[in-house]
Amino acid sequence: MSILRRLGRRRIPVEWAYLVQCCYISWLAWLPALALGRTRGVLPYTGSSLLLGQPGLAGGLQTAVTVLFVLGSFGPLLAGLGVSARLGGTAGAQALLRRVLQWRVPGRWYLIALALPVAIILPASLAALLTGGPASPVALLPVRIVLLPVFQLLTMATGELGWRGVALALVQRRNDAQQSSYMVAIMWIIWSLPWLAALYLSAPAGTNLPLAMVGWISFLIGASLLLTWLYDQTASLGLCMLYMATSLTLWTLGSQLLPWNSLAQMVWGLASWLVGELVLRRYRARTAGRHGGPVRRRRR
Repeated sequence: MSILRRLGRRRIPVEWAYLVQCCYISWLAWLPALALGRTRGVLPYTGSSLLLGQPGLAGGLQTAVTVLFVLGSFGPLLAGLGVSARLGGTAGAQALLRRVLQWRVPGRWYLIALALPVAIILPASLAALLTGGPASPVALLPVRIVLLPVFQLLTMATGELGWRGVALALVQRRNDAQQSSYMVAIMWIIWSLPWLAALYLSAPAGTNLPLAMVGWISFLIGASLLLTWLYDQTASLGLCMLYMATSLTLWTLGSQLLPWNSLAQMVWGLASWLVGELVLRRYRARTAGRHGGPVRRRRR
């Protein structure tokens, strides 16, 4: 890689510099929000908060925590636009945004992006019903259920502009699809750590946190494999965002409506990883990073 960044006195590849920028932007917002949550009893605002009708803008402290946590979700998007602009100027950033609007793909890809998350969460839902005991009654307003996927699409799912649109494109210049997927998954997991911590600040008593975290990590690895395949086949970041928004929406609904437990979380994560491995191995020959990566300035 000819374009490098400096971290102290060491030079690092641009994809890892991208990760540093992601963490800097997001953690600058998330870590104070988490600290306030632990010391003042104010929880960060997530999809579960929206679904349960928890106030996000009630009082100055709760409002600050909510705003910080929502802003932190845009770290990959902002870092992705920054790297694209650095490599290709305004044209590079515009090219990245155009891939979000690339919705004209065969209809089967929309079916895949919506059906795969359902297929992956089904065995976890069965595990929850068989091992989790009676579910706690939750009163949900239909409007919250409708708003939940919109919230996920406009927050965490925007990270696909950075993870697939920039990081994957850069890593795939030197690695095959499977290797690239695992490298991007490592970056994704590192960046997600404060967000994952927030999900379990209000976890019910008895939650096995290590098992739950392993389940989330397994899910992200599987999602990285599947999203590599989706993006390389369609070059549509919008489709990748749809997949992530659907996955997060289904997990939020399952974790609140079912007797969700650590075993269910593990099954969900392992199902994601298994399906990702099977799909990418099956289509590896046709998955070659045809989207071309970030636009670069022409040298004169």
